[in-house]
Amino acid sequence: MEKPNLDYLEDLCEGKEESVQRLLNVVKKELKEEVSTYAEAIASKDYDSAALWAHKIKHKIGIFGLENGYALAQKHELLLREGKKDAHEEFERILKTVQDFVIDL
Repeated sequence: MEKPNLDYLEDLCEGKEESVQRLLNVVKKELKEEVSTYAEAIASKDYDSAALWAHKIKHKIGIFGLENGYALAQKHELLLREGKKDAHEEFERILKTVQDFVIDL
């Protein structure tokens, strides 16, 4: 499985630690809120809303360098729009990986 990293953020911020930390704080806050709202949508079987939140979350997955995770999130988003949860469990594993990584930062 891919491992999250900060390469993209460091490149984006041209290695400026203060800028990396500022962006990380925003991403951490948004990720927590988006995952929570996504989980609520899944629990209530509101797959259209879940697809919207999966769309937003996939960009956070990409920010942390998970190319395969990003592709899976994209697939999950499309399946949710069709009312299918086929990729939900794998998406949840990726979410856990990203959340664990963020907690350790």
